[in-house]
Amino acid sequence: MLRFPVVLVRNILTLLAYLWSMFLYTVGYSLRRKKKLFVAWKPDASQSFGPPPGMASYFQATPSFLETWERVERLKASSDIDGLIMECDATAGGLGTTASLTAMVDRAREASQEHPEYRDLQVLAHTRMTLLNDYLLATAADEIFVSPSSRLYTFGPRFDQVFAADAIDRLGIRAQMVHIGEFKTAAHRLIHDEMTDAQRLMMGSLHEDLLDTLRRRIAARREVEPDEVDALFADAPLDGEGARRQQLVDHALFRHRLIDWIHDGNGITPGVEPVARWEPEHADPPPEQPEETSESSLSDAVPEAPWRPDGDEDVLVVDFEDADAVMKPQLDWKPLVSAGPTLATVDLSGMIVSSGMQVPGRQAVIDPDRVLPVLADIRRDPSIAGLLMHINSPGGSAPASDLLWEAIQRTRREIPVVAYCTDVVGSGGYYLASAADRIITHRVTLTGSIGVVTGKVSAEAVPDKVGVNVDSIYEYPADTFTSLVHPLDESMMENMNEGARSFYRRFLQRVGQSRDLPRRRLHRYARGRIYMGEQAHKRGLVDELGDFSVAHDRLCEMTQLSHEDVELSHFNTRAYDWRSALGLGIESLSGWVADSLSDDAAAALDVLSNSGIQQQAGETALATRLLQRESALALMPEYITTSADDVN
Repeated sequence: MLRFPVVLVRNILTLLAYLWSMFLYTVGYSLRRKKKLFVAWKPDASQSFGPPPGMASYFQATPSFLETWERVERLKASSDIDGLIMECDATAGGLGTTASLTAMVDRAREASQEHPEYRDLQVLAHTRMTLLNDYLLATAADEIFVSPSSRLYTFGPRFDQVFAADAIDRLGIRAQMVHIGEFKTAAHRLIHDEMTDAQRLMMGSLHEDLLDTLRRRIAARREVEPDEVDALFADAPLDGEGARRQQLVDHALFRHRLIDWIHDGNGITPGVEPVARWEPEHADPPPEQPEETSESSLSDAVPEAPWRPDGDEDVLVVDFEDADAVMKPQLDWKPLVSAGPTLATVDLSGMIVSSGMQVPGRQAVIDPDRVLPVLADIRRDPSIAGLLMHINSPGGSAPASDLLWEAIQRTRREIPVVAYCTDVVGSGGYYLASAADRIITHRVTLTGSIGVVTGKVSAEAVPDKVGVNVDSIYEYPADTFTSLVHPLDESMMENMNEGARSFYRRFLQRVGQSRDLPRRRLHRYARGRIYMGEQAHKRGLVDELGDFSVAHDRLCEMTQLSHEDVELSHFNTRAYDWRSALGLGIESLSGWVADSLSDDAAAALDVLSNSGIQQQAGETALATRLLQRESALALMPEYITTSADDVN
């Protein structure tokens, strides 16, 4: 009974807001009805999956992935929007997340083919300093523009692994590790000085598959042969004219001149100085023009209000965040008696840690103490018809992974569950995904690494090196397991080896049942082996290759709900404090430190950060800390580096 008056008041307020928005929309439409309306969007692959709760949402720098997806869905169905301009600059994040944004734009462009009632949406991409992720995203556009003097820093993917066995030995630190599976190389950096044959074979195959996937993606979007795409990597950094000759870009144009190009469609506007542009028949590049002196956005070249009738502009551009103001309002009316069915979403990103483990900084982790209550709330809510899990995890604690698997299984017995995976779903991360009804990944998603690693890192020689004596009193060898200075004896190593093998058998059993794969065949695919999403799909480790919309569609089919009518309800599984809300985490502090350094020191810090070494060291430290508390890890820290962006 309490719902009725509360929802009634809410609906009345919503109706009043809708009428006011409709009035403003009608007035604005009458003023701009003869103008083309474009939306300027700066994609960010490092954005969070879902919005943070409460007041923290007001401090997020960019919209979350879910908010972006919903807005693009509105854009492609809107009759008010003529086009989308993507500002592809420093698109940070992994290749899987970039593929999510690319697929989002592809669907917006192709919507009119599937739905005749939709308007054709023209998509343009402009980039100034182009990294590989920026270019991959730009290939989703109809036309790719670069600044006249810009270059394409599209270096191909490479595998980086820092080996520190000799270094830690000199420090007096000893690593005793057990790997179940010759391809389970998570702790090799601590016990080897170079890649093993198995690791080199696996990573070589992985690199080849990734490069082939990128070639085919770019070739299909640019309508060239896959071999012609090699210039993008082999000749990097590639100048704009060279990229144009290879048909990898279309035009050279300063960003603020895009409006002129849109006006006429060929870069020539009556009464306006001709726009710098390469014509296919030109054998030589056009004369150099001075590079842009500021990072002004597209919105700087148009009136602040999208429908202000100053001047004779035929094209108006609004920021992505303001796009709702120029689209026809929608009335969000809630049922008065009972809430309609919804689909829940949760974000499982980061390393899987043991319950309540404190992690320094703002590194994303999957903590059972946060996730289990959320899954319980979802199961208790009768209005929730299905669960869509976003997984982006290299794994972590094996016991925590098993605990979460069981909770996901309980949820699956009550409502359908779909796992949507982006950059990486490896080891413990794949363990979680295997509990779902369906697993959906991108072609470039790092997948698998079914295996276990365990062991101990002890600083047995450090006390002597620094002149410190450690005396201990204990009865059994097992009592020294958590000691920082006592290594494991032979019997303890045998016990840990048996414990790891026991969990590996459990891992195979869980995956085999959910994927309907015979144990012997699954063992061939396992042993710690990592695959790209496409190869994992061929082996039956995932159900389908696709983006978030595919995962959403599959869950709607399983719940027999309409894609257009059902709502998504996001449940947060991360803890947010006032420091996180205000952006005062370790990243911000390191930024302040960099600002106070000299230019050379700041540049060196930036190179170290972008090289992946800093990230590898951080994850190695976290994995070592986990091993102090856990009997086994299901962890896959592998690094594919693409320009300045790491996929791990």
